[in-house]
Amino acid sequence: MTAAPTSCSPTATAPTTLEQHPKATEDRWHRPKHPGAVAIKACAGDWAKAESLLLSLQQKGEATLDVHNAAMTVFARGRQNAKAVDLLNRMLKLGPRPNVASFTSAISACGYAGQWGRSLELLRDMATKCGVQPNASTFNAAISACGHGGQWKHALRLLREMDAVGLDPNLFSYNSAIKACVKGSGGQWERALELLVEMRERGIPPDLISYTSAISACAHAGKSGIARQLVADMEECCVKPDVVVYSALISAYGRGGQWEAALQTLRDMAALGVVPNAHSYCSAIAACNGAGQWEASLKVFEEMLQRGVEPSAFVYSALISALGGGGQPERAVALLRDMCARGLPADEASYVAAVSACARAGQWERALELLRELGAAGAPPSITVYNASMHACGKGGQWKQALAVLAEAESKGAAPTRATYATLLGCLDAAGQHGEAAAVLAAAQAKGHFASVWRSAAVLDLHHCTAAVARAILRQLLDDLRSGKRRPATYTVVTGRGSHSGSHAGGASGSAPGGPGILAKVVRDFFSPQDGGTIADDASGGASGGASGGASSGASGAPACTAVARNPGRFVVREAAIRWWLLQK
Repeated sequence: MTAAPTSCSPTATAPTTLEQHPKATEDRWHRPKHPGAVAIKACAGDWAKAESLLLSLQQKGEATLDVHNAAMTVFARGRQNAKAVDLLNRMLKLGPRPNVASFTSAISACGYAGQWGRSLELLRDMATKCGVQPNASTFNAAISACGHGGQWKHALRLLREMDAVGLDPNLFSYNSAIKACVKGSGGQWERALELLVEMRERGIPPDLISYTSAISACAHAGKSGIARQLVADMEECCVKPDVVVYSALISAYGRGGQWEAALQTLRDMAALGVVPNAHSYCSAIAACNGAGQWEASLKVFEEMLQRGVEPSAFVYSALISALGGGGQPERAVALLRDMCARGLPADEASYVAAVSACARAGQWERALELLRELGAAGAPPSITVYNASMHACGKGGQWKQALAVLAEAESKGAAPTRATYATLLGCLDAAGQHGEAAAVLAAAQAKGHFASVWRSAAVLDLHHCTAAVARAILRQLLDDLRSGKRRPATYTVVTGRGSHSGSHAGGASGSAPGGPGILAKVVRDFFSPQDGGTIADDASGGASGGASGGASSGASGAPACTAVARNPGRFVVREAAIRWWLLQK
């Protein structure tokens, strides 16, 4: 088992580890329940007070096992995993010897704190090193820890291990395992459903939590039909669906592209006596957003206000994004203003959505106004907001403003990312500012961006580049050849389908379905390949043979290139073509 993070490890005040504890115990620790244990349990929600009482009882020599376990329980509920483990290790060293309840509380504490690895380590060590056998509650605590951490494989293993040691999993066991499947990577909806079936086969009727978790798993995967069937199953089993269930169903419809069904479910809730909450409306708005139905999103929002449901910042962000995507920047900005007027803190996501809306409409001045407004509101904007603002400047043909935005971002400590430079290169490429683009590309490369495009000295991989970035890199290659920084050689250019290959990017036209991607067209246009010239691809990824000499120069002022046979995403610029091109300069 992987070692636990240091936050769960024993501290200097409790140096004894599980491996070092004494096996012997003294009867003096095992007294009837002490009034101090009752007092400590009454401190639920105030772990500091519980700790103070424990220390007092320890000093008086009255800290029985019940007292320690009561403190451990309060620590667990207070998410104080380090204190719980420290106390456990102190008990192992000084007594009273911990029992199964002690370990269960420590495992729960680590689980609540997200330290699922430490929980599993404690479960393993309690039996093998301390001679304390786990019970069903202990396993449940460990499965729950895995559930919090989305560790579905470990949760299922523990469920099977319970059977192996003769312990019957109960409702809590299965609910925790299903939760792990919901939170696990990739959304393990099929396994969640298998557990639901297994529960019934073992005579454990699924409850509201069981169904809610399974429906949420289906919602994440966009399995709206299965989610709908689970809701029907609930009704047949007399388990009344609540607002969380219907909200998850709305989300499932949204992810499945069924925005009309999502809206119908929202309307049905009122008829069924279930009052929609902010999450229900937000899920419905998100469903409409995904289908590009900004008008429907706005109607849902208006209904939400009419019913007196207070919208959250997340709801506003979702609606602002919908309006922006629908080409409604004025409405998006007005909604941002309404959000502030209601006293809701306009978070960065809301500003990003509004700035992006302005960018789509080419309203660069308004976008910069929002950027300044966000900066004046408190913390400096993140690079994401600056990227959206640069994109707005590019859409408005304001490349100098885009450069100024980058300079401001750097001065405010917002570190430019690869996406930042790609956005800026798109602005400069669209404006034909090749010299400025070369300087920006060099600055990006100096910071480690776009370094991976060169697979080797002679293989250029543009797979993950936008069209504008690809053109800037190709121009840099030619500049390096002219200056002697690179020697003439046979260069292979790999494009694949390219980043955003099915849409307009950096001035390049899109591609037909199934045809060559944007970047293939960028390379063809840039190098002006010879008519009909194709070559075979050799094992090294270079070129061999040729249909024509390849010594001509493209009409664009670049050396000619040829497409590799049977691979439309690979091109070769031959050394002979490069030398011929250099002679013409």
